[in-house]
Amino acid sequence: MKGHSQEGAAPRGSSTPRQRLLTAVNLRTPDRVPIDFAGTGATSIDAGAYEALKRYLGITVETEYIYRRAGVALPATSILEAFGSDTRRVIPKVSQYDVGAYDLDPDTYVNEWGVTVGKSSSGCHAPIRFPFDEHSTLEDLKRHSWPDADSPTRFAGVAESARRLHAATEYAIVLQVPPQVFSFGEALCGSEAWFIKLALDPKFAEHLIGIGVDFEIRWATALLDAAGSHVDIVGCSDEFAGQDRLSISPRMYRALVKPHQKRLFDAIRARTHAKVWMHSSGNIYPLIPDLIEMGLDILNPVHVSCTDMGDTVRLKREFGRELAFWGAIDTQRVLAFGTPAEVRDEVRRRIDDLAPGGGYVVSSIQNIPNGTPPENVCAMFETALEYGCY
Repeated sequence: MKGHSQEGAAPRGSSTPRQRLLTAVNLRTPDRVPIDFAGTGATSIDAGAYEALKRYLGITVETEYIYRRAGVALPATSILEAFGSDTRRVIPKVSQYDVGAYDLDPDTYVNEWGVTVGKSSSGCHAPIRFPFDEHSTLEDLKRHSWPDADSPTRFAGVAESARRLHAATEYAIVLQVPPQVFSFGEALCGSEAWFIKLALDPKFAEHLIGIGVDFEIRWATALLDAAGSHVDIVGCSDEFAGQDRLSISPRMYRALVKPHQKRLFDAIRARTHAKVWMHSSGNIYPLIPDLIEMGLDILNPVHVSCTDMGDTVRLKREFGRELAFWGAIDTQRVLAFGTPAEVRDEVRRRIDDLAPGGGYVVSSIQNIPNGTPPENVCAMFETALEYGCY
């Protein structure tokens, strides 16, 4: 958008990062397109890619983590500043992956839900055993040892972090809450068993979703109460889709999932004036109107390499008057495997498509994956800063 005139737009640098981002997500024109790097656990960088980036930039600081078990790094403040990130993340003292978890061995742990998670040969952690399967019953749900919903561990440090960031910085402050609705069942049953339950035992499936949402409303409201008015964006996530289609039909979503998701959104919105941000990968195009209807403000990651999500001109035309977009820089092919020139073209294209009139925040569509050339990471942020001026 460099060189594009926008009536009433502020000159470059006239806004604070917080003002800039809030202007954009309120669907108005800021001075430049805001940038997010590591404001959420889905828009940061995997540890291996971060180590390569540090070497490339000549930075020797010790690596910190958003999620140590998942290998998601928290970039150094000097990198966030150099790349123009307009966000900062509220960081609790204990990662959500660590609350209630215990190690079985150096590579295997059991999380608070009773899911056993192991490390693969690639170094990534993934579930290997689940507490429920296709034969589980409602009685099994009653007998399960559920987490302590009111454990103070999960809220520790949130109030202090939010208050300090809001008072001491001019960045947009992001708080992530744990809610997931549909993917909660998959997390506790495994993919195959979960889809069998959805098809053949919908009472079990809906009951499990309801249990998850009851927990998550308690956690989300406690986190929001702790953070108070010091946060600008409240982020949550769920997964409804694969590369080319939804994981369930829109009809099943609206019957089994949407009522519980609305219950969750309503609880969040009752506790905060912050904008509601949601991460949901894949081709979720058919559900975007439902998400808007329930009060979603910002959609992430805009998974452009998936069917129906790559036409960002259409997404902006159809939904841009009601919904802001956050992401859209392709990690699946361009950022991970392209050249710096291709990355620059990708960033310019998404800004041209999504930024007019506000409503767009530049970030990668997922955490920048291991193996991504550091030159490409730099090209993404440099181009966003240079080209994103209105």
